[in-house]
Amino acid sequence: MKEKKDGGFKVKLIATNLVTAIRIVGAISILPVFLNYGGLVAAGLLAGVFITDAVDGMMARKFGTSTFFGATLDASADKAAGIVSLITLLFATKLAIIPIISEIAIMGINFVKYKNKQNVKSSFLGKLK
Repeated sequence: MKEKKDGGFKVKLIATNLVTAIRIVGAISILPVFLNYGGLVAAGLLAGVFITDAVDGMMARKFGTSTFFGATLDASADKAAGIVSLITLLFATKLAIIPIISEIAIMGINFVKYKNKQNVKSSFLGKLK
């Protein structure tokens, strides 16, 4: 990351990553919300998770705060939302275990790539999946 002369850059960087962190907390909360308040409330929370995914991406592009850490945090938040959503689906069908295993494997691969300082950004095909 290049040094920025703008004194507000760190604030913008923290704000962008904070939105992503909130998405992780929201994603992890989907299952307990589903179990305690039902599918409609959980669906609303999931919609909020999707909205924060768009918001943090727009913030990173607008503020120029895209970083390797932020990209990794974003990918982890995406995987957390996917896995928790699929685990919630296990209450409807046991076949949901198949994509859960796939998502956990992808998360493991991303972790290894991160440790080796390789690109962990989601491709268009990965987002389409």
